[in-house]
Amino acid sequence: MKSLLTKAIFLIALLCLSVISRGQLNADFSITNAQGCTPLQSTFNDLSTGITSATVYTWDFGNGNTSSLKNPSAVYYAEGSYTVKLTIKDGNQTSVKTKAITVYKKPLPDFTFSSIKGCSPLQVTFNGTSTAGDGSITGYIWDFGDGTTQQTSSPSFSHIYQSEQKATVSLTAINQYGCYNTITKTDIIDVLPSLIADFSVDQTVLCRISDEVQFTNKSQGPGTLSYLWNFGDGATSTQKDPKHIYAQKGIYTIKLTVMSSEGCITEKTIQNFVNVASFKADFTTNTPDVCSGNSIQFTATSNPTPTQTTWHMGDGITLNYNFSFDYRYNTPGDYNVKLINVFGNNCRDTVVKPIKVKPTPILNGFLDSVMGKCGAPVEVRLRDTSRDAVKWEWWFNYGGYNTQKFGTTQSVTTTITTQSAPVIGLMITNAEGCTAYAYKQVSAFPPWVGIVATYSPGYYYNEACDSITMRFR
Repeated sequence: MKSLLTKAIFLIALLCLSVISRGQLNADFSITNAQGCTPLQSTFNDLSTGITSATVYTWDFGNGNTSSLKNPSAVYYAEGSYTVKLTIKDGNQTSVKTKAITVYKKPLPDFTFSSIKGCSPLQVTFNGTSTAGDGSITGYIWDFGDGTTQQTSSPSFSHIYQSEQKATVSLTAINQYGCYNTITKTDIIDVLPSLIADFSVDQTVLCRISDEVQFTNKSQGPGTLSYLWNFGDGATSTQKDPKHIYAQKGIYTIKLTVMSSEGCITEKTIQNFVNVASFKADFTTNTPDVCSGNSIQFTATSNPTPTQTTWHMGDGITLNYNFSFDYRYNTPGDYNVKLINVFGNNCRDTVVKPIKVKPTPILNGFLDSVMGKCGAPVEVRLRDTSRDAVKWEWWFNYGGYNTQKFGTTQSVTTTITTQSAPVIGLMITNAEGCTAYAYKQVSAFPPWVGIVATYSPGYYYNEACDSITMRFR
């Protein structure tokens, strides 16, 4: 009996030692993606202690799904909060651990817009009226349906549609957790063809006040069009192709406003488009008179720019320049220069201005005599032979810009003090103020003789043997 009791006590001790050596069972786990947007995929990683190969796992994900895997995963499709429960059993031990899963609410995007129909280019302002779901909205992505997108942090945005279409617009709203949602509104913007205002006239320049202007309307666009003309003189018209007579000379700006039954409106303005007998031919010169043989510059100042220009220069020459040009008269006299301009189709204006061409003095040269031709110093006596000069200027030029003025009378005497060959210049002026120039070079070098002795063709010597005949030249 005593032996049986001893064996029982021994077995109980072994069992207790086994339980103690196995340890306390403690459930625990971690979650990858415990928070996020739907669909949220979460992975659960077992961190339990005291487990053995006999430990049994029971997972309750809170979304109606369960698992007996050690490291399972789950997907949450509905927004809200979930409790994940892990129960582990090993023998007569049980341990439970719970943790939370949060699936954030998506934003609820929505928007309004300023226009639903209009002619291109059509500007539409979109105003976002979205709600964040959870947190706050941090961004918007617009797709305007014409190939243009825009990402912005502002709920409102303006967009211009450039071509005809029915636009489908989408708005995606994003909250602070990265959750997003999109709303699409189909064919909400009706972009009509462009409304274009355009016109022409039969003549932009009128020769007389009594002339009539015919306006031709070239406008086009959707719907039924109506018009409002402003002729620039206070008069208006609602006709499609009106005619108009102006009461005063002037240059007028024309404005055409075009309205469509589709609600579109546009306009075209052409500044200074119609010229009513307000044109003038004119020119200027850079001087009222000129010396013969010199150029005078003519500049056309006609207004407006003519369509044709003809110059009669008064000497039998005709030119067709419509710009500034230089002209030379070689014969003195009085010339009448006539400028004829054609404006528009056939409106003419003429201006005549006199040009005086003064005679240029005749300077054929001057007399000089050089005293002391054996080298510097050399005395030079000079005298002008012109008949119509009233003013003289004599000067030396030793090369480049090295000039020296030395006389202002018809006859002068001067001395060249260095061995040189300066150019002597004379400028004369007649009573008309016209000038002429003459130049002559004077040498102040001493004379020299070159001697060359030749013995054989092609060879030169300065010494030789006896009885050799040498030639000097």
